[in-house]
Amino acid sequence: MTPPLEVPDLVRERAMANRRAGQAWLDSLPEHVAALADRWDLRIGGAFRGGTAALVVAATTSTGGECVLKIGMPLDMDEVDTFGRSVRVHRFAAGRGCAALIEHDDAERAMVLECLGPNLAELGLGVPETLEVIATTLRTFWCPMSAECELPTGVDQAQWLASYVVRTWEELDRPCPREVIDRAVALCDERAAAFDPSRAVLVHGDAHGWNTLAAGEAGYKFVDPEGLWSEPAHDLSVAMREYNE
Repeated sequence: MTPPLEVPDLVRERAMANRRAGQAWLDSLPEHVAALADRWDLRIGGAFRGGTAALVVAATTSTGGECVLKIGMPLDMDEVDTFGRSVRVHRFAAGRGCAALIEHDDAERAMVLECLGPNLAELGLGVPETLEVIATTLRTFWCPMSAECELPTGVDQAQWLASYVVRTWEELDRPCPREVIDRAVALCDERAAAFDPSRAVLVHGDAHGWNTLAAGEAGYKFVDPEGLWSEPAHDLSVAMREYNE
């Protein structure tokens, strides 16, 4: 018997922030999950907590293998093709430093992934150990890519960030001086101008401890890749942001 579908609070709250579209997605999830489970011959388990933009549940294949079913929420502002990008990244990585992709359906925004262990936060690692694991795993994940890889570049990300900073500042009724915003935008412009395609590789884009999971003999692997074509230092900036102490 399939247990009732449990949607984590953070996922439900993010969906509800999108009003009718979010409610429609939530209402469709039980049927959606059941259809995908039938199609891919999966037995569905409990939901994983921690993320906000997708429903992620444990699953078991017909042969008894453990896996994960992930269904993306098609509601993210400015992120029209995040699911397609994620699929491309999983394919490019081919299980190196990133959870292996088993099945996917672009139209349904669903994928079946390799099941991994606890993340670095759950393992209770200190900041030095966390940074060492992330950096080591990134060396496995990074790989050369051509400009035809169909992923956003470091320039694209810098321009998006500048636009997001200005728009959010306006939406929040200008909570800080304009000089702060101008400085942030100037730094984004500097980063875009300094982009060096000769050094660009496949980068994760959000490599922090909560996205770094134990992978048995393979050490550790990432989940939830944003997927960009940028310099390796791009990934190190995320660790600096999360662990600035």
